Amino acid sequence: MGEPPTPLDDPDAGERRKAFDALAEASADGIVMLDEDSVVRYANPAVERILGYEPEELVGESQVKIIPDRLRERHLAAFRRYLNTGERHLDWEYVELPGQHKAGHEVPLAISFNDFTHDGDRYFVGTFRDITERKEAEQELRHNRQQLRRLLEILPVGVIVADADGSLIEVNEAARRVWGGFADADSVAEYEQYTGWWVETGEPVDSEEWPLARALRGEEVTDTDPIEIERFDGGHRTVLFQAMPIRNEAGDVERAVVTMVDVTEREARKRQLQRQNERLDRFASMLAHELRNPLEIARTYLDFLEHADPDTVDQIDDALGRIEELIEVLLVLARGRDEIGDREPVDLADAAREAWTNAETADAELEIESSRAVDANPTHLQQLLENLFRNAVEHSDGAVAVRVGALADGFYVEDTGPGIPPEERDAVMDAGFTTSADGTGLGLTFVGELANVYGRECLVTESADGGARFEFRSVDSEGERD
Repeated sequence: MGEPPTPLDDPDAGERRKAFDALAEASADGIVMLDEDSVVRYANPAVERILGYEPEELVGESQVKIIPDRLRERHLAAFRRYLNTGERHLDWEYVELPGQHKAGHEVPLAISFNDFTHDGDRYFVGTFRDITERKEAEQELRHNRQQLRRLLEILPVGVIVADADGSLIEVNEAARRVWGGFADADSVAEYEQYTGWWVETGEPVDSEEWPLARALRGEEVTDTDPIEIERFDGGHRTVLFQAMPIRNEAGDVERAVVTMVDVTEREARKRQLQRQNERLDRFASMLAHELRNPLEIARTYLDFLEHADPDTVDQIDDALGRIEELIEVLLVLARGRDEIGDREPVDLADAAREAWTNAETADAELEIESSRAVDANPTHLQQLLENLFRNAVEHSDGAVAVRVGALADGFYVEDTGPGIPPEERDAVMDAGFTTSADGTGLGLTFVGELANVYGRECLVTESADGGARFEFRSVDSEGERD
């Protein structure tokens, strides 16, 4: 006994059947027709590519053959309910459900249904396509979004992402901490909920001026001044923002991202340092003024010493001159590089010999191993060398040799004394550091600060004889001579 006839077997179908066959066989979508008993009455060739069954393997079989076991009972119950009540339990125009492949695995399908009546019998037609690639892409996209969200949450900086219309679509926890909460916005105009002032000018930040709004207009915002914001809890913080547009392949801005860092403490320290520098500058000016007045008086009285020993007068005059030079150096240390004034190529050997005569060197010996021209103020270089010479002599028990020589990019001063232990080398130039009961701990601090003003690196190491060695690198020079 054969299968009962279907609408496709109608002898009057004629050309319509030929047209249907041509369409169904060419279709990339699977097509299945069922009767009221849920028996497959037709399957097109695409079914084999999608589910692995040849059409002949399905015709005459129950539809449940292509439905996963876990869904069969639910499907049959819904099918019977529809036949009895006409109530649909899902969207017939489009629904995503898994199909059962002949090989045993499930295949994600996008399905559309319809039904019709022929000669009093009801039939159902389902068309479906394999959406495996799309599902895998969606899964990968979800995974990437989850990874992105996890990354955003562990970032120490605040991050907000906006859609092309200004809608805020991602806000990480760090951004909520910066703002003390969060206010949703569906457009740039609604950024007015966020309140801030430019730190430099005190002017309020307009909604269109926020870095995120500027990025949505295509700007790359990387050099903004800090903004003082009013948090949603009423507090105020100073924040540094940077923002970038995210463009599609056509070059259009489709999103923008802004990062924010709370720099309140940094800005407070900056202002405090600024105030300290201003006070230091005022103090240095006052100190220089107060020291110069008695110096002028001393020089005036020196002019009246007509009958004094000439050598004594010369010594007093030299001492006063050195005090004047020290005042100039102190102003350089207080005010920085702008106070250096004119520089000139200074011969290292000549400066070392001059500094040696000014320092109390006892039985120590100066050895000039090589020389070079150093771009500096002569007085500053001599003062630096004097402090190094004095330090070498003061920290040696007996006679010590002090050597001065040139480096490829600077110069060095070393001695044959006891040296500086490795664990103390990073601290020897800190103010107050001393290993002597009578020391002030300021001599090498003076050296380090003066080198820093000149933009030089001072490296503390060990000489070949085990003594201390100070290397000054990146020194501008006119060349070296032996």
